[in-house]
Amino acid sequence: GCSNFPTCVNNPQWLVRPTRPCSGLFSMRLMESQGAGREYTIHIGITVAAKGGKRIRSVYAGETRASSDSYTNAREQVCEADLRPEPLTIMPSTFHPDKESAFMVTVATTEPLQGGPDEALVRLDDTVPAS
Repeated sequence: GCSNFPTCVNNPQWLVRPTRPCSGLFSMRLMESQGAGREYTIHIGITVAAKGGKRIRSVYAGETRASSDSYTNAREQVCEADLRPEPLTIMPSTFHPDKESAFMVTVATTEPLQGGPDEALVRLDDTVPAS
């Protein structure tokens, strides 16, 4: 679920580190089709926050760098922002807890990310502290 719920810390989360100020585009796309002509019933969203390299437990004023703003029952959510060179945590989520689906996260920036093409998106596992 989203950061309104304490279980959001269990969501998959990734770390990116822009090397210079740049523009960033972030998307979450559901991979499983729910059948031709059927609407998506899972409300999804994506949040990008400055958490100092930590996982997201909650998001406080001033930490959000990009957000889809609302959770909708769409196949894809996209957000964009002007970014600073700081560690950013990406958290795609459903609005309600315990709703799951296969998805893909895409990150595009106008400047390189730390780590190069193969290591720019780092999965934050459960051993990384949350904030």
